[in-house]
Amino acid sequence: MREFRSAVVIGREFLAVMNAFWRVEAWPSFTRHVRQIDIHYEDSNVQVLSMHVDSRGKRDVFKSVRIRQPKIIHYFQPAPPPTLRFHRGSWEFTEVAGGTEVTCHHTIMVDTAECQQFFRSIGKVVSETAAAGELENLIRHNSNETMNAVKLQLERATEGVVGL
Repeated sequence: MREFRSAVVIGREFLAVMNAFWRVEAWPSFTRHVRQIDIHYEDSNVQVLSMHVDSRGKRDVFKSVRIRQPKIIHYFQPAPPPTLRFHRGSWEFTEVAGGTEVTCHHTIMVDTAECQQFFRSIGKVVSETAAAGELENLIRHNSNETMNAVKLQLERATEGVVGL
């Protein structure tokens, strides 16, 4: 198992930030890598969705189950992509001076052979020992892209430029 996290502070109030991470159907309009969201089930605290994501020239579809609690959104992939045997995580929201800190947590178990095949398919050769680290970097990159896109969208909305 590999665990990693990254965080960003968004200059908006807690509720606006958490709602922006809950309302994923808006993400394709302002993120570079999320192309489509299909909501299969949703109530006030649970979502089941498929996310169509472009990563390094490949489009993948990931099914996720998300559970919202007062200061955190947990998620897991019941059938992770072939590169992963297991993937779960969360978006955690903490009120801080100047806004809300969002921390994205991931726990993954990599399928090394599938991971190497994925990277070969996009023209990158990685060793067996480097495969998990490369996949971690890709997942972290996509999470950071999402957090920074939400940050930009929300902070522009504060300036009256755009709204979520």
